[in-house]
Amino acid sequence: MLDAAALHYEPITLVNVLAASTWLIIRVRRQRTHESFAMVNVEIYTSAMCAYCVAAKNLLKQKGLDYSEIRIDVDPARREEMLKRTQRRTVPQIFIAGQHIGGFDDLVAADRDGQLAQLIAGAA
Repeated sequence: MLDAAALHYEPITLVNVLAASTWLIIRVRRQRTHESFAMVNVEIYTSAMCAYCVAAKNLLKQKGLDYSEIRIDVDPARREEMLKRTQRRTVPQIFIAGQHIGGFDDLVAADRDGQLAQLIAGAA
């Protein structure tokens, strides 16, 4: 049985209402941002034994971006495709909205200087 004396009710105040509404607005904006990011076309060329590929995929997930992974170790034709598109032999190679970003280091640099957010916003 529930003891009425044990229940504690917080009085409704303007501060409580404002705090709750601010939290809700932030939550909705975050969700909308992640929904729009999910629409951006992201391609990443990877291979199975590649720590930088894993790190790049984790960063993309953290940013709320869905991506299509292209494994070059299982399909030699995809390796040739990557070479033609990037003129690079290393993985990962990342494309966002058709624009070549580069490898993991390039992705991190673009994220730090704000270019990644601009590219995503322009593509969404």
